[in-house]
Amino acid sequence: AKDRYSKAVEFEKGKLAIWSQLLFVESQLNNYNSMLKDSKEAMELFPSEPTMYFFNGVANLQLSDNKAAISALKRGVDLVVENKPLEGQFYANLGDAYYRDKQMGKSDSAYEKALEINPKDTYVLNNYSYYLSLRNENLEKAENMSRKANELDPNNGNSQDTYAWILYASAKYHEAKEWIE
Repeated sequence: AKDRYSKAVEFEKGKLAIWSQLLFVESQLNNYNSMLKDSKEAMELFPSEPTMYFFNGVANLQLSDNKAAISALKRGVDLVVENKPLEGQFYANLGDAYYRDKQMGKSDSAYEKALEINPKDTYVLNNYSYYLSLRNENLEKAENMSRKANELDPNNGNSQDTYAWILYASAKYHEAKEWIE
């Protein structure tokens, strides 16, 4: 599919749907170098289309260019109109990018915005609670968010591990041992 969509955009540069599919496939393949290159071109062709900035931000984030990820995600989120799920994904990724860039206050704010949009986003609940616990901050809030992530997705090993870690960081060793086992 990637090869065919790549060929299609050569002939139909102005077709947003083809670019979207190409970037989606590259994302599914974890082909972040291609996704970065193609999203840059797509952003030039469709400067008011937020999903092009989303793919660019995600590619930059996965390739550890946090500043570029933040820039693309901030520009893209401002373009989102009446699409709360997409807006929430922008803020979730901004939370990750700010955290990796050691901008903890901005990371927390982005995660809070993501949770305002979707309070049941297990990815955000897990990551935000884990990052709080690593900083040994707001452990009670971290524990509550992590518990909620586990209630929403009870068989997710990542969420279970995070919850065990938070219990351990809170000196609840017996409970932590039960969860990690």
